[in-house]
Amino acid sequence: MIGTHAKLTPADVETGLRSAGEGLVLLQLESPIETVDAALAVARKNGSTTILDPAPARPLEQDLLRLVDILTPNEREALGLLGKPGGDVGVADAAALARGP
Repeated sequence: MIGTHAKLTPADVETGLRSAGEGLVLLQLESPIETVDAALAVARKNGSTTILDPAPARPLEQDLLRLVDILTPNEREALGLLGKPGGDVGVADAAALARGP
């Protein structure tokens, strides 16, 4: 993590989103995972739609993923989230991978 993203805390997002109301909340993984988790939880309480770009790629807990409405991984990130080795995914295999294990 680099820059200001690394300094964002759960308290920061809880304060910032508490009065935001319903809407869209877009997150990525350049912030600490605790901060992403807190933002997702507050957004869910607010009735917001949550979008997660899982970059940079890393393993994610199921509890965190349950708070995500729209997940936007690229091919490498999707394979990592599924615990599959990197490589190319053919068009014929993409739908099955998207459904998950």
